[in-house]
Amino acid sequence: MKNTPRPLVFDLDGTLIDSRGDIAAACNHALVCVGQEPLAVEAIAAHVGSGARSLLQGVLGEAVQQVDVEVLFREFQSYYVKNPTTHNTLMRGALQCLALRENRQIALCTNKPAHLTRAVLGSLGWLESFDFVAAPSPGDRVKPEPDLLRRVAQALGVVEKDLVMIGDSPQDILAGKAIGAFTVGVKGGFLPLESLIAAGPDLLLESLDDLADHLEHL
Repeated sequence: MKNTPRPLVFDLDGTLIDSRGDIAAACNHALVCVGQEPLAVEAIAAHVGSGARSLLQGVLGEAVQQVDVEVLFREFQSYYVKNPTTHNTLMRGALQCLALRENRQIALCTNKPAHLTRAVLGSLGWLESFDFVAAPSPGDRVKPEPDLLRRVAQALGVVEKDLVMIGDSPQDILAGKAIGAFTVGVKGGFLPLESLIAAGPDLLLESLDDLADHLEHL
């Protein structure tokens, strides 16, 4: 009897899509609105991974004491929801990964706020591309906490350890390890490769193109 394929759970930013340009545009819009200087895309991308609020606090640095972060957050969200994929490109292998849904369950688990996630997926035509989407509402704990991944397992009707968490950041890997899932790190994301390797993924890929080579073991 053939085993049921394990569900694949993908991170969004830096894994399926390169959203650095759109995140930076929204961030710089918000910074200018509160009297701060805009920053380079690379400087902003270095803070991506733990959600929008953490991103904004990170880019402010010492100026965080001088700025109303809630105002900054509102301006960021307002701009981003209206311009979710202006600069967006797909990561290598992303469309092939979505096509895997023909033979197994696939889900999305992202730290991007739920309403911004819907805006991005809607703009890309991906609203119906996943069996379940886990994205945080205000007050939810985000990766590396395992709460969102636990929500995925419950929605898909599988035990947590049967999930395969695939992402470009240590937050993805640590969240997966917290529930005993198999973890797959993908190079080429937003954060330094060293931080991804240090998280200890069970499998490390050059890109999503290489995932197909390992599916028979998942």
